[in-house]
This record gives sequence, C-alpha cells and structure tokens, in this order.
Amino acid sequence: MNTFQKKISATLLDSEQQIRSAERFVNVLYPQLEDSRILLRALEQLWKAEVMLISTTLQLEYVKKRVRISLDPLRNRTLFFKVCVKRYNLSSLHKQVLQHLLLVGENYTKSGCTFPQRGKAIILNDDGTLNEITSKTVLDGISSVRALLKNLEIGFLETRKL
Repeated sequence: MNTFQKKISATLLDSEQQIRSAERFVNVLYPQLEDSRILLRALEQLWKAEVMLISTTLQLEYVKKRVRISLDPLRNRTLFFKVCVKRYNLSSLHKQVLQHLLLVGENYTKSGCTFPQRGKAIILNDDGTLNEITSKTVLDGISSVRALLKNLEIGFLETRKL
C-alpha cells in the first residue's frame, strides 16, 4: 500500500470514528442529559467527518483523473455535488442533507452565538438567520455521511485493485 492509500485509509477510519462519536452523542448522551450542547457537539463531529470525506473523495477522483481540483473551496464543493455525488451513487435526499449539514456546520464554526432550547439548539448566523438543530437533524446527517463513507470505501477498494 502506497502513502496515498495509507492516507485515505486513515481518513476513512477517522471519519468513521467521528460518525460513531456523533451517533453516541445523539443516541446515548442526549436522551439521558437532554442538554442541547450535546447536539452541537454531535453536529461538530459530523461536520468534520463530512468535510474530510468530501476532501478525500475529490482527492481520489483527482488521482483517477476524473476531476480537476481548484484552489477555491467553493468551486470544489460545487464540483463534488455536481459530479461526485452521482458517481458515488448518493440519493438526492442524501445530497440535500449533506449540503444542509455542510452549510449549518460552517455557520456553527463561524458563529459565536448559540441558544439552548428544549429539544433543540439554535445557531445565530452572522447574517442574522437562525439554524435549528434537533436530534432528527443530526440523525439524518449521520445517515447521509455514513452513506458517503460506505460508497467512498467501495470506490477506494476498486482503486486499490487497479
């Protein structure tokens, strides 16, 4: 296994651990403690996993000479959602959830203002809009990020055979 393959394997393992961590936060800790900060922590873990998986997907596609990566992150994100989502057999629902999760995760990392409410957390964005995070939001995100991980692992295994 070469260095690039080792790096991708490590990224896939890290992403899987972050997804499990988010799942644990929502399914185990949140029902017991009912603290909305747990939802935000799960969102953060899930967002990190998604960003790593999108980056890894683009790198893998670049190595296969199927896409051209840009220095502009917004162009790369658009490229991922136009090209890679189809190639990795993600449903339109997964695509929507991944796009929403990416946006909300970025807003959360940039925002310094979150409000706990019963059963949910509210993120105040820089432009004054609000994002509502519930356990269902996070669980939907977990499902979509896990689907991306699974399909990326399949694509990676096919690459290793070549």
